[in-house]
Amino acid sequence: MATAPNHPRSVLVVEDDRALNALLADIFDMSGYRVLQAFDGNQAYSLIGQEHPDIVTLDLMLPGMLGQDVLRRTKNDPSTRNVHFIVVSAWSQSLTDADRELADAVFTKPFDVDRMLETADKLARAGG
Repeated sequence: MATAPNHPRSVLVVEDDRALNALLADIFDMSGYRVLQAFDGNQAYSLIGQEHPDIVTLDLMLPGMLGQDVLRRTKNDPSTRNVHFIVVSAWSQSLTDADRELADAVFTKPFDVDRMLETADKLARAGG
């Protein structure tokens, strides 16, 4: 999908495992996304407020602030509530029903990369 040159699709990859963060960043970069990276919950929440990415891929078990708290705080803030979240975690079963409703998609590690990219593309096209 072609995007307007003044607004490339953007994704914030939030993952404390540096190798997986780099892998996801490369995958999204090769798919035409502007990629931002965060390695802990506090950094992620700050970047969401500053950059307003289209999509956030979010691990749950993060140093600083847990992924669930990043999700809740972002969705409860009127300035960032339209950011789309794809939860990517080995601990996805720990999400409450309320948190699942806040997330746009949930993938359990290990996950299907192609399926995740399809989901991200749909969310990016849908806008906020």
